[in-house]
Amino acid sequence: MSQRGTFVRPADLVAGLAAVTGRRLPTITMPARMLLPVARVVQLVQLATPVHIPVEFEAIYFCRCANRCDDTTTRQELGVVPRDLLVTLADSVNWLVRQGQITAREAGMLATTLDDELQPVGVGELPAGRQWWTGR
Repeated sequence: MSQRGTFVRPADLVAGLAAVTGRRLPTITMPARMLLPVARVVQLVQLATPVHIPVEFEAIYFCRCANRCDDTTTRQELGVVPRDLLVTLADSVNWLVRQGQITAREAGMLATTLDDELQPVGVGELPAGRQWWTGR
């Protein structure tokens, strides 16, 4: 059985966030097997530290697993069509600003929509023929 559905790598997710916010979001890619031991130590240190350390063992483990799923049955039997990922990311960024979890500056060009209806700005504004998740 072939798997259907869209698998989004973490680097592609960051590229999507950059596309909807209009911000440059530099990242460094490192092998999860190299980061997991460090994250485990940070997790233990976090127990004794009052300030949040932005390293999450579970997040690194989740990325390492790279689970894929098959949504064929859901699409066929229930007629479910997934939302566009860029629209979902834009909605999430807007929500995070409204909740005070990120600043309007961090939301980039999406911050301009906060006083209006939640309308994602910048979605699909890449040059014709280019896919945001590959840059091609």
